Amino acid sequence: MVINTPKSDSKFISYFSMFVICLGQTFLFCYFGDRLTQEAESVKDALYFNEWIDLDKSFKKSMLLVMTRMSKPVSITMGKVTPVKLTTFIQIARAAYSFMALLQNSNAAVKG
Repeated sequence: MVINTPKSDSKFISYFSMFVICLGQTFLFCYFGDRLTQEAESVKDALYFNEWIDLDKSFKKSMLLVMTRMSKPVSITMGKVTPVKLTTFIQIARAAYSFMALLQNSNAAVKG
């Protein structure tokens, strides 16, 4: 099993590097998904605090339409189930650690 192999073992190194790469890739998706959500939330404020009072009526209508549409949160989802955010990454990392600990305990119970 991977958990009980010595750290100098090539199998451990390859499994650990694969784990770090997958975790890093998941982090990048979640980080940029979270940034997209934050930036989308700031669009409405940026429109409102702009110099819009002196502009023409059609621009004001368009701005109001965009602000109304931006009131709904924008986020990327995984399979239309859960949003891709940093909190999702933390949940994935916790679940992976819990699963690894469960495998380690079950392996120790079989050996002992």
